[in-house]
Amino acid sequence: MGKNFRIRMRLRRFTRRHPWLMIALRSLMIFSAAFGGAYGFIAGSRSDQAGYNPHLFAIGASFLFAIACAGLAMLSMRMRWLQRRMRKIALHNEALVDRNWELKEAEERARSLFEQQGDLIVLRDARAAIEWADPIALLGHPPMIEIRKGTKSMNN
Repeated sequence: MGKNFRIRMRLRRFTRRHPWLMIALRSLMIFSAAFGGAYGFIAGSRSDQAGYNPHLFAIGASFLFAIACAGLAMLSMRMRWLQRRMRKIALHNEALVDRNWELKEAEERARSLFEQQGDLIVLRDARAAIEWADPIALLGHPPMIEIRKGTKSMNN
């Protein structure tokens, strides 16, 4: 991760934690730009020493308009890209929800089959030591097996 990426991530985290501060900062910047542009136009058009040329002003204003349009086009493309990405994520999420539901159903079927099983079920490890025995199968019956970790002893 580069230094720019870390800075960008910290700025994003800051903007998420302090949204009202960011709204106030953006509003101040927009107001400053609007007020500065209007004041500059009025001051430039009223001053005789400024050498106000309406043709150059029109060229500058059209250049700024072109930059604003390019910025809006870039934002529009980014929004479309994000919407496409969100649709893809939503479809993937839906598939995961379906898969999760199928797994829960399979777990419930296996659990009900396992709980209805009347036999004693014992799990052993590679050394044939008992790791687990079904406690439900042992309910109501005299203990036929003594379960200790790593033992194989039987009581009759």
